[in-house]
Amino acid sequence: MARCSLIVAFALICVFATITTTTHAAPTNVLLTGAGSTLVQGILATGAQNNWANNFHQVTRLYASVRYDATGSDSGQTGILKRAIDFGVSDAPLTLAAQKAATNLTIFHYPIVLGGVEVIYNLQSGVSGKLNLSADALASIFQGTITRWNDPLITADNPGLTITGPIQPVVRQEGSGTTYVFSSYLSRASSLWTLGVGKQLNFGSAVTQVSGNNAEVTYVVNTPGSISFAPYGFAPTMGSANLKNADGFWLSISSANILAAVQTVEQGAGLPFPGDSWERVDLTNQPGTNSWPLVTFSYALFYRNLTYLGADGAALSAFMSYINSNAAQNIAPSQRYVPLPAFVRNNNQIAIDSLVIDHNYSPSDYYKVATATSSPAATTSTPTLSPTASPTPPPDVVVEQNSTRGITASLFMLAVLMLLVALVVGYHAWVAFKP
Repeated sequence: MARCSLIVAFALICVFATITTTTHAAPTNVLLTGAGSTLVQGILATGAQNNWANNFHQVTRLYASVRYDATGSDSGQTGILKRAIDFGVSDAPLTLAAQKAATNLTIFHYPIVLGGVEVIYNLQSGVSGKLNLSADALASIFQGTITRWNDPLITADNPGLTITGPIQPVVRQEGSGTTYVFSSYLSRASSLWTLGVGKQLNFGSAVTQVSGNNAEVTYVVNTPGSISFAPYGFAPTMGSANLKNADGFWLSISSANILAAVQTVEQGAGLPFPGDSWERVDLTNQPGTNSWPLVTFSYALFYRNLTYLGADGAALSAFMSYINSNAAQNIAPSQRYVPLPAFVRNNNQIAIDSLVIDHNYSPSDYYKVATATSSPAATTSTPTLSPTASPTPPPDVVVEQNSTRGITASLFMLAVLMLLVALVVGYHAWVAFKP
């Protein structure tokens, strides 16, 4: 009898241990969905050659795919706030008011690339070399207060300009990160700018509005006298204006000048903690001899707690680690993006290390982070965290703690079961061997 009790007790322990330690095999057909910024279209959008989505699909042994739709920064923000997508991308940070109105959970701002915006124009004659356009001239053009190319605000910086025709400004009609960057620059650099800062502005009837970067560039290509602003490299056949930066230097856009702008941030206030508000992070009109004035991060936006995504959460963590790697960042220059400096990537790693993922799955099921990433040799600087970063856990940590409590409860039940088994075995042993 005692022997039977021992066998039963051992079997119960084995069964319970098996139940409480079972993990799920990583799914091999994960699809991550993202949407947002058109600025990153060349390096992230589905179908582009030699881009992050395609390459990540390969390094995951085809286990995970990424579908990214370049529909504008506004839709990227809306999509992640509604959890309609796994991650959004925006060239403008979320406002604290918009985030709190939608959720009390922590959303990470995760820079994925450094991009520039350029002013493009179509002047087929009457101009020699690049056009110089001051912030005041741009503010007046896009507010419709000057309408001809021979206006004194323009000719003062372009003495050889002979064109006298009408100016045809064109902008994006939907919420756009490039509009946010452009308006942020003018709000800092020109006292004539009155439209404020935003992804979508009331430009008025004097300005043509179209949907999407492609339509915007097509309009400039086909319309003599037209002018607009677009992500760097989107319109390589069009004229690109020289702009005067915060220190008064006329510059042409280049990768080196874009990088110079973010380096002033490293030397100054640094970056916020990934889960803090990034609303005050602005890379436009930065000081420095070589700082291009129209610069932005493109941010991936995703929740700190990814347990609601199951295996997709592990794959998303892996994808963000891949984007932060040398392998991914080294692709950026071929697409006219600027790789992230080391201090930005170090800050990103803080986000990766603090993600909460369903314990049944692991990012390493999809991407071997430890063997695929390393810090760039150029600099070893570390991130400077915002002085307002709070040491208190964000609201979504409660979910993580609840998950931990579930594991603790399982261990408690196992201990109770083992105690009961010990009592049963002890009782039968006492019965069997009592005098």
